[in-house]
Amino acid sequence: MVANAVLLVGVNLSGVFVRVLTERAQRKAFLQARNCIQQRLQLEDENEKQ
Repeated sequence: MVANAVLLVGVNLSGVFVRVLTERAQRKAFLQARNCIQQRLQLEDENEKQ
């Protein structure tokens, strides 16, 4: 019974850890994509002004 509880807690903690890492990676990828799009739009605006 105690072993099952320890196993359950361990698996849940590892799941939380994996989720946090995944969310960080997805957030980083999103921010990079957003910055790329912003820079491209800025370049297009500058090119139109010339």
